[in-house]
Amino acid sequence: MASRYRPLFQPPFAAPVLKLDQFLKYKGLVGTGGEAKLRIQRGDVQVNGSIETRRGRQLALGDAVTINGQEVLFMGERPADH
Repeated sequence: MASRYRPLFQPPFAAPVLKLDQFLKYKGLVGTGGEAKLRIQRGDVQVNGSIETRRGRQLALGDAVTINGQEVLFMGERPADH
């Protein structure tokens, strides 16, 4: 049976999200997906100042990703194949 309750507010668009490993590749911060996986698991990557070891971590609009001392903000951009 379908629920008769609906959210009071439904945003007109889905918030942009992207997985951490995909973001690192897209921005050219790593050369390959394998390198992204290794660097994340090794603890070389920070999201919003905290070490992140989950490569599937969903980035939200405005998240700050740091690797090799370089900070890059996720501003909702997505690779062309998504």
